[in-house]
Amino acid sequence: MNRYLMEFNMEECSELAHEIFMRTSGINKDGPKFERMRKDAFRMRKVIEDRIKIRATCAYYDDVEITGNKAIIGGKIFRCSAFDQLRQEYIKGAYIYALSVGDFGFPEEPILDQLYADIWGSAFTDAARILMRKKLEENAKLSDSFGPGFYGMDVSEIGTLTSMLNMDELDIEVKANGIMVPLKSCAGLYFSVDERYQKLNQACETCMGTHLSCKLCQVYGGIN
Repeated sequence: MNRYLMEFNMEECSELAHEIFMRTSGINKDGPKFERMRKDAFRMRKVIEDRIKIRATCAYYDDVEITGNKAIIGGKIFRCSAFDQLRQEYIKGAYIYALSVGDFGFPEEPILDQLYADIWGSAFTDAARILMRKKLEENAKLSDSFGPGFYGMDVSEIGTLTSMLNMDELDIEVKANGIMVPLKSCAGLYFSVDERYQKLNQACETCMGTHLSCKLCQVYGGIN
């Protein structure tokens, strides 16, 4: 088992976070109203810049066993509906990860400004996860992204992920209900795979995940 600690500066994520923000916020339209909204949104981006601290911790395990909807990684059991689509012979190992970009809560600000800050936080989180994946892909081909709440993996699996990582080095606290604090944090896993691996079937009519992941598919268009 190997461990990695990664840090990314804001500039590395900035362009991608901007793209994701514009796509998810719905303010990339023409007209005076949307011009005012964009002005307010970019003002809040300036406000949050001092809070952005992008860090990720990863652990690589080469002892992985896939059986039906169950994966045993480093002796720990994960269950996920979509694991049924995987083939043991394609799997080389697994990367377990957690990532945080900081605290974006501004309870003293007007509601709309709080909303912009929250969307920016989510955009930087997704951008950082994409950069982390690209960094890991320098060493291995990766599977789709799996994590609590997606593809039918129960949110309680965050406890198993936490037991395999050092969350303290990211200043992440996992509450008893599975919520990660700061809220702009995420955790999950990728399998290291060989060239025979094919992306999961994500067509709605045959999806093996849950309806809870539909928004992710619709907004991000399959970004992993």
